[in-house]
Amino acid sequence: MDYQTFFKVDVVNWIEESNRQLEKHTLFAREYWNWVMNSTRQLCDKYDNHPLVMQQVKLLYEYQEEMYREYRQRMTVGEE
Repeated sequence: MDYQTFFKVDVVNWIEESNRQLEKHTLFAREYWNWVMNSTRQLCDKYDNHPLVMQQVKLLYEYQEEMYREYRQRMTVGEE
């Protein structure tokens, strides 16, 4: 596995594209989450589901999920 390419190129590119996707769609849009699921699957496939890749992808997904929960909570609190 090419660790340099994975961390310095692929992960960075994924994060940058995630930001672009968030500009096009909101964090609450199905389109965004479809992109997250498809792109993370492609990243895992590219590296033959290497355990390190899968753990990194899990971290990326969990971070997005946590942002979703925090924003959702703030929106709920703001409605009260």
